[in-house]
Amino acid sequence: MLYFQSVFICLVVSLLTVSKISASPTRSSVENNDTKRLKEDPIALLQYRHTNAKHGIIKWSQTDKNSYVHGGMDFSEDKYLVLPSSGYYDVQTRIQMDTYTVDMPSSKEMLIRLAINVMDPNGNVRTLMEEKFILGYKQMFGKQLGPAMFFLSKGSVVYVVMNNHRYINPSKHNMFGIRKWSD
Repeated sequence: MLYFQSVFICLVVSLLTVSKISASPTRSSVENNDTKRLKEDPIALLQYRHTNAKHGIIKWSQTDKNSYVHGGMDFSEDKYLVLPSSGYYDVQTRIQMDTYTVDMPSSKEMLIRLAINVMDPNGNVRTLMEEKFILGYKQMFGKQLGPAMFFLSKGSVVYVVMNNHRYINPSKHNMFGIRKWSD
């Protein structure tokens, strides 16, 4: 029970942070200072970019008004977030799945693997979070990994991988986000 309470509290704090970040700044000096601090801290929130890729690394976009990359974080090749400094980072992704709009036989099921990986500056890759699930005929639902906190090194590359991209619903609610905790 304590575990679920902790997860719920982390989710609420993360959602409050994301909603505060996406809100328009006002003229108040307190909120302007908060907005300035958030733009200086390493933080990123990206939206799903639909492609014809079948498997592998998911592509993201920062063209929407609610997606951004700040604080020296680098967004590379529409796939990778490169961290500007070592520290504790919250990492999360959310993907909406849909088998209503694709030609999937009613007797078929797909094993889907959704994961967030990190490659350190030495080239070592590890999985931060992953979930495997069965996707069946005429289903529509979302999967979320995180937010979870990890200590990550400067220059590490964080990315999301999934098989069977054709089952991703190109929803604006698909996201990939990272936020560094202040030192």
